[in-house]
Amino acid sequence: PSEARQKATNNPVTSPRSKAAMDFIEHVKSQLEENELLREVSAKTGLAKEQICLGAASAVFIVVFLGFGMPFVCNLVGFVPGAIIAIRAFENKNIAAAEKIFLKKNWMTFLIINGFFYSIECFSNALLRILPFYHAIKLAVLIWCMSPSWRGGAFLHEHLLSDLKMGKQENTTKD
Repeated sequence: PSEARQKATNNPVTSPRSKAAMDFIEHVKSQLEENELLREVSAKTGLAKEQICLGAASAVFIVVFLGFGMPFVCNLVGFVPGAIIAIRAFENKNIAAAEKIFLKKNWMTFLIINGFFYSIECFSNALLRILPFYHAIKLAVLIWCMSPSWRGGAFLHEHLLSDLKMGKQENTTKD
């Protein structure tokens, strides 16, 4: 019995780590199934959703770590998702009030952060040469800000921008 138990615990299919990995893979697959854009691209190209995501992730990895076209990729990430979300929000009349508030906080903060990065790039090219992973950091922050599951834009709005706004209001009321 001890040999059989040892074989079962050493078996990668029955180990807890492997079960957690399989659960994660199933979760990712269910998320891929829910994505409309990915379904459309998969239908048009004939590629599996996993292949499309793996190809996109590989391309991003190469761009981020080799630095080819990184400013373009960052600007693309800074513009395209926001434009798509804004167009869908304007066209969709059935958005709940709570969702509208979240969209306002998240996307307005995203635009402010993107504008801040753009300002840094315009006025400090020497600084950008010193910081080799500036664009990788910028890309990570932009993705964090626009991700609905991470709610980075809403977090920054609540913890940074609202504090700045409150400080400004206190200064004007004291004058």
